[in-house]
Amino acid sequence: MDQGDASTPTDWTEVTGSPWGSATPKMCLFYKVFVGGESAPVTTISGSGTNLANVAQMAIYTGVGSIGAVGTASAGTGTPMTAGAITTTADNSIVCAFCGRGDNENSSNQSFGGPTTGVNERLDGGTGAGNDAQVSMADITIATSGSSSGNASSDTSATDPWISVQIELVRSTPFADARAAIRNGLD
Repeated sequence: MDQGDASTPTDWTEVTGSPWGSATPKMCLFYKVFVGGESAPVTTISGSGTNLANVAQMAIYTGVGSIGAVGTASAGTGTPMTAGAITTTADNSIVCAFCGRGDNENSSNQSFGGPTTGVNERLDGGTGAGNDAQVSMADITIATSGSSSGNASSDTSATDPWISVQIELVRSTPFADARAAIRNGLD
């Protein structure tokens, strides 16, 4: 979003460290575990100036048990947009790189640590309303715990400010957890 504060939608949780940025741009991340019959999330932006733009996107992942590492936000202007590396805390984690920017320009050429192999662009959408805004996200699976994701990078033609961050989605292990509980509970 351009400025202001976003309320946390009902039954959602704000990611640790969010919001990132202090003025233009500013980015908030929220998450939750979905159940059947969910209603659309609602967030209210307050304290925003006139002729500004706010954008929201949603990515849905299955098999995620928790959020692991959360990076330190990077900010800049122009291209490429870069989010600083994080170190994974679990095997087969999904590392997501999020970027919010103050222009309605598509991003491209997503990479982690330079390579593009295994990188998937998941979101890239915005609005031309007000002063424009865009949000994009790409992800990669990191096989081994304790591995660096490398800096995430994405090109855009925007010359406006941006803010980026990486977070780790740790896969759930319900069967392994159940086996461990049985094993640990035996006498």
